[in-house]
Amino acid sequence: MAERAPGWPVEVLEALSVWPLKGRGTVVFDASYFLDNLQALLAEGRGPALLVGGASSLGLPSAIAAAELHRTLGGVKSPKLAELFMRARSHEFDACAIPDGPFTYEMLLEVSDGVASGLIDLTRASLSGPRRCCKIQAGPFGFMHAPRTWAHGAVLQNLEPAGEAELAGCRPGDVVLAANGVATLDAPLPEAAAALQSASQLLLEVVQPILEGPLYLHQASTAVVRELAGRDAEVAALGVIPRLSHLLDERRSLAGAADSEVGLSELRSRPTVFAGDGGSASRLHVDIVPRVQFCHVLHGMKLFAVESDAAAARPIKGRSPEVAFPVDLPLPNEEGGDFLAGPGVSVAACRADDVLCFWGGDRHCGANAMAEGPCIALFHDHEWPGRS
Repeated sequence: MAERAPGWPVEVLEALSVWPLKGRGTVVFDASYFLDNLQALLAEGRGPALLVGGASSLGLPSAIAAAELHRTLGGVKSPKLAELFMRARSHEFDACAIPDGPFTYEMLLEVSDGVASGLIDLTRASLSGPRRCCKIQAGPFGFMHAPRTWAHGAVLQNLEPAGEAELAGCRPGDVVLAANGVATLDAPLPEAAAALQSASQLLLEVVQPILEGPLYLHQASTAVVRELAGRDAEVAALGVIPRLSHLLDERRSLAGAADSEVGLSELRSRPTVFAGDGGSASRLHVDIVPRVQFCHVLHGMKLFAVESDAAAARPIKGRSPEVAFPVDLPLPNEEGGDFLAGPGVSVAACRADDVLCFWGGDRHCGANAMAEGPCIALFHDHEWPGRS
C-alpha cells in the first residue's frame, strides 16, 4: 500500500495491507448477507460496510462498466485524466494528435460534455496565467458560476453566447479572483455568490486555470463513462440503480416487511460520477441531507475515511479551511495524520468491482490512490428515515 498512498500514516497503510478496512466497519464477501443485513451493518457507530467484489457478486451492471474502462484505459501509457478527456473525442487514447499539455479548464469544457456536467476541484490548479479585467456593463450578466474548490471561490461556466459576460472578455472556466474589488478566490460560497450578484455592473478580475496538478471531477453525469469507455459502458452504469433497487425490493418482499419497517426508500434515478487522478482528494464533510451512500468503484483505487466515532476521533489542528488528505503529499500528524490513524476513524481501501456503503451523516472524505490511471466511481444514495 505504501506506493498507493506515500503521504499517508504508516500505521494506516500497514493495516490496509493485510485487510481492506481499518477501524470500525464490516468487510463482507457474501452478497446475500450484505442485502439481508444492510441496515444492521450501517447502524449508528458501526462504521462503513465494504462488499468486496460486490458488483460481480450482486450481478450489477457496473461490473460491465468496470471491464470496459479497464479495456480502454488499462494499457494507456500516460493516463492523466485531463489528457484522457482530450483524447476521448477521437477514441484514440494512445494517439498523439492532441495539443501539448498542460491544459486549461476551458479546453476541457470545449471537448467534454462529461466535464461540463460536473464540478472540478481547482485547489491544485495553477493560477499563474495572465490576469484579465472584464467589465460587464449590465445584467443579466449571461453566466453561471460553480465553486473553485469544494466550498470556496467561483468559476465561470455556461456563458451565454454573445451575452454580456462573453462580450466583456470572460471565458468558460475562468476563476474569479475579485468582483468589484471584493476578493473571491478563497471566499466561502455564499460570499462569492453575493459578490457576483449584488450589483448592476460587474468588474471581474479573472484568470484561466492551468490544470497541472491532480484533477478531480465530481458530481458529473455518466457522460464521463461514455467518453472514456463507450456507450455500452454508460448504459451499464445507468443500469446500476434499477438493478440494485430490484434486489432490495426482492429482499423486502421475501421478508414480508413494509417499507416503513425496512426504512430504505426509493433510490435516486441516476448515479453521479467522481473521477480523479491519483493524489486528488475530497474535503472532509457531512452531507447536507444525510443519506445512506453507495460507492461503486469502476477503475483504480479509492481510499475512503469515515468518522464512525466522533467522540474518539483525534482533532485536526491544521489551518486549511477545507481539510483533505491527498495521498501524494506529506501529511503532518497535526494536519490529519493522527486523525486518520486514530480509533474514531474508519478507512476502507476500495478497488474496482467493490461496493462501499456508509452513512452520509458521519464526517467522511475520499482520496484517490496512486494507481495505473485515474480512480472512477459511481455514487448514489438511499433516503433512510430511521436515521438523522
